Amino acid sequence: MIVGVNKFLSDDKPRFQIHRPDPKVAEEMKQRVKRLREERDNQKVEQVLLELSRAAKAEENLVPFVIEAVKAYATMGEICSVFRKVFGEYKGPIF
Repeated sequence: MIVGVNKFLSDDKPRFQIHRPDPKVAEEMKQRVKRLREERDNQKVEQVLLELSRAAKAEENLVPFVIEAVKAYATMGEICSVFRKVFGEYKGPIF
């Protein structure tokens, strides 16, 4: 199956620059997450993530549980990990 073909070609070169992220920024973000995990109440984070998992399995409204997880300083990765464990991960069809 052919989805689309552009038969009109242009001699113009594209006018964009490829973004090259600064490795210092990535390292700074890693350090900030590390510091966050050291300074937060990790028992509280574990508790709210367990509650989020239970609510997800029970098909409850997850918004209040996500808000509590954020207030406890759970990271986006930790919250998404709970969702992956409960719901799985979508794998698109391979053609």
